[in-house]
Amino acid sequence: MPQTELIVLIGLQASGKSTFYTRVFAHTHALVSKDLFRRAKHRQRRQMRLIDEALSQDVPVVVDNTNPSPAEWEPLIGAARSHGVPVLAYWFPPDIIGSLLRNATREGPERVPETGLHSTLRRLRRPTPADGFDAVHEVRLDGQGGFLVRPAGRAPETGGQPGGGPRPLAVFDLDGTLADVRHRLHLVRGVPRDWDAFFAAAPADPPLDEGVRLALACARHSELAYLTGRPESCREDTVDWLARHSLPAGRLLMRPEGDRRPARTLKPELLRGLAAQRPVTAVVDDDRQVCAAYEAAGFRVLHARWAEPQPLLEQVQEREGRT
Repeated sequence: MPQTELIVLIGLQASGKSTFYTRVFAHTHALVSKDLFRRAKHRQRRQMRLIDEALSQDVPVVVDNTNPSPAEWEPLIGAARSHGVPVLAYWFPPDIIGSLLRNATREGPERVPETGLHSTLRRLRRPTPADGFDAVHEVRLDGQGGFLVRPAGRAPETGGQPGGGPRPLAVFDLDGTLADVRHRLHLVRGVPRDWDAFFAAAPADPPLDEGVRLALACARHSELAYLTGRPESCREDTVDWLARHSLPAGRLLMRPEGDRRPARTLKPELLRGLAAQRPVTAVVDDDRQVCAAYEAAGFRVLHARWAEPQPLLEQVQEREGRT
């Protein structure tokens, strides 16, 4: 039997806490989370009752909420003390870009408004044993779908970049990620394809609202850069389009004129060159082959799925090196 204890998970929404519970504690500890009873009138009262019932029966408990500050910890610590059991904190250091990307893949009530993420970030405080915890562990994602857990140090989280270096880059694709290209696909369905007209129509692309919202949210914490398979001849139109839709100016990497390599080959090469100059915190693209190539190169990737898939564009990227 596992030791009766109360474990408090502390971190931003979409930081990996629920997955961590499932992987590490689901077979031994009861789960208490306000997300399980969102419509309850007195969620805090219900949470405390469930914790008390479990500990009274010597059942270890994990509390999986954001639990950002002592206002949330103190009742939990008090409950553990009243039952004479240890209380442990598992601290997920804030990775706001990672949370934004993971949150973007959620659907329905699981997706948190971006304002909610930023509100939690403002309140989030690193726990220490001085707060009443018997132990504090730090949990980080290992980049391969798992977790790294170690005893947490006492140093507070610091803002900015280590050593005062440049802000990291969040890199966004354009067509199918930020821009809706469907209105001009008819120009390249036939043979020969009218590529000149296809790219000339790009300034009329409607924005993809979900991609734009994510880009603007990421821009609060990193600089934006754009990496597209559009040819260099489209640069002026593309810069104008970004400005017209209130997207921040940033590095714009484009397909060199005459380069017909598949996007899955070209784009990772361009990204590696960018990453050699500036740290890249994440890259967002709608093409599954490009995303796989980015991941193989070691980048953190969000596969943008909010636009309708366009098999035609995937084909021309692969066979003709045009977008």
